[in-house]
Amino acid sequence: MLEIKRLRLLWELDARGTVAAVADALSYTPSAVSQQLGILEREAGVPLLRKAGRRLELTPAAHALVAETEELLAGLERAEAALHRVHPEVSGT
Repeated sequence: MLEIKRLRLLWELDARGTVAAVADALSYTPSAVSQQLGILEREAGVPLLRKAGRRLELTPAAHALVAETEELLAGLERAEAALHRVHPEVSGT
């Protein structure tokens, strides 16, 4: 099964263009992002990334996953919003 956190990293890579930008935006190290993307690629069982000079390009399979991930992330946001509508009480310190 594909992990949503790893799918989000792929989605962020598509949006931001570089592993370094993804790492910076999400407070990860570039190495951690690369490692997680490698795991996602193994989970998927198909190549998702290819080197293009010093950058990574998404394969057609990766672009298909990014499109589906967009829907998944939107669904998760809707689910969180629904929870907040049902339980609007502020909590925490």
